[in-house]
Amino acid sequence: SAQVKDALREVLLSNPERIRSSLPLGLGNFLPKGPVEQLEPFLTKSRKEEKVQALVEKLSSLASLPRTPTASELGDAIRNFDQDGSAANDVENMSPEEIAVLWKAIRENVPVYAPQVATLGGKFASVALGKVSENIDSVIASTKESDDLADQLVRNSARGISAAAKEGANALKPLVTVKEE
Repeated sequence: SAQVKDALREVLLSNPERIRSSLPLGLGNFLPKGPVEQLEPFLTKSRKEEKVQALVEKLSSLASLPRTPTASELGDAIRNFDQDGSAANDVENMSPEEIAVLWKAIRENVPVYAPQVATLGGKFASVALGKVSENIDSVIASTKESDDLADQLVRNSARGISAAAKEGANALKPLVTVKEE
């Protein structure tokens, strides 16, 4: 969830702002700012999501180790996620054999479940981008065009954002399609 929010923040907020600021002759100042206020509540990561993201990164770094982590290393990784520490204390009190069995289960299951989590995040991003595109298109269709230069710039920018969102949604669809066997 945190990684999806990071990706959506980059696509929906950061990239358009970067494009606005890079236009020559200050033309970006004529373009409206993105819907930051409307999207911010949905793209803000909760403290728990940040902790989960940090734990996943920590476990990923531990998973790349050629050896099984020690009980204290694994306990520290859990403690970074859960300040309560009871689970970390339980792990730290495990024998090396128990840690090896736990680590084996983690290493065997991460390749199974990580792609499923990524697929779910990709589906969410694809649907969100598709909805953004639909909403922009419906607003453009329901409003009257004018000869005002600023209005034309806004409409063209909105069409560009809609097209980018639609393209992003379409690009993600083949990546998140689960083939049934």
